[in-house]
Amino acid sequence: MFKASKLRQLATRLHSQPAVQRAKTLPGLVPYRLADKRALSVDIAVPMGMGAILAHAIRLRAWAETRGYGLRIRSTCPLYSDGADLFEQFFAPQQGAPDAPPLGPQASRWVLRNEMPRHIPLDQSIAIAADLLRPNARLEAAISEARGGQDFDMAIHYRGTDKVLETGVAPFEELLTAAAPYLEGAQSVFLATDDAPFAARIRADWPGVRFVSYDLGEVAAGVPRHFSDLPAELKAQEALVNMVCIARTPLCLRTSSYMSSLSRILNPAHRTLTVNKSLTRNTPYPELEILEAETREGPPPRPGTAQPLDRSP
Repeated sequence: MFKASKLRQLATRLHSQPAVQRAKTLPGLVPYRLADKRALSVDIAVPMGMGAILAHAIRLRAWAETRGYGLRIRSTCPLYSDGADLFEQFFAPQQGAPDAPPLGPQASRWVLRNEMPRHIPLDQSIAIAADLLRPNARLEAAISEARGGQDFDMAIHYRGTDKVLETGVAPFEELLTAAAPYLEGAQSVFLATDDAPFAARIRADWPGVRFVSYDLGEVAAGVPRHFSDLPAELKAQEALVNMVCIARTPLCLRTSSYMSSLSRILNPAHRTLTVNKSLTRNTPYPELEILEAETREGPPPRPGTAQPLDRSP
């Protein structure tokens, strides 16, 4: 099992090497160069998690604004869509976006891999998301249903399935230990996790805290929810509601994942505390920007107090 896990991690890293990815997208270079840049429509159709889709969308918008291109962003990612555009299904209309047919899949993959900036500043990301990622009435209704008319003291996000191929295993004992001082003052917590044992453990350890989760179906143990057999549209709604509910709390204790790294972008007042930090030249957007903000700001305040957690010896 250990050797198999190491081999999967190695394969994932090799697959993500820039030279490998660029070579795979070369067939899209010519059709991209020939496209009318005044009216581009890029479809994020490569299979990836919902957080990654939104992170790509923000960088796409930043790229188009810098170049002065007209751009409509779509996503028909097959993990979440049976062909419908996720942005039309769940977000407000994109103001000023051209009504252009999507670039072909090869040209879109070229843009996504080679044209966008790898990183953009947090303040620019926040400004773009405020316009591009405004929930529509349908998504807001689902968010309201998940929240049940209450405000949460904090959120906890533990990613325990396929994310370990990228960030390594983060034992949930590590997150439980980090969460304990924060849970002491909490009454209601939004819990986002794909790991049933973690959910059971934290609920058992803190019976006086009300944990609320938003899951739209059962999946087999160890199966990432976005790779499950749940209907694509339900998976999309579930992921987006979780992301926004996390963002609409004051703080999130988390393991590395696109889902909760978007929370600070969706809500500039939100704070995060990540237990498995990995700050390297390969740390992706917006994880790098979130971890840098954590380093600058120190631990977030605990629920019920304006004072940060004292980590002095």
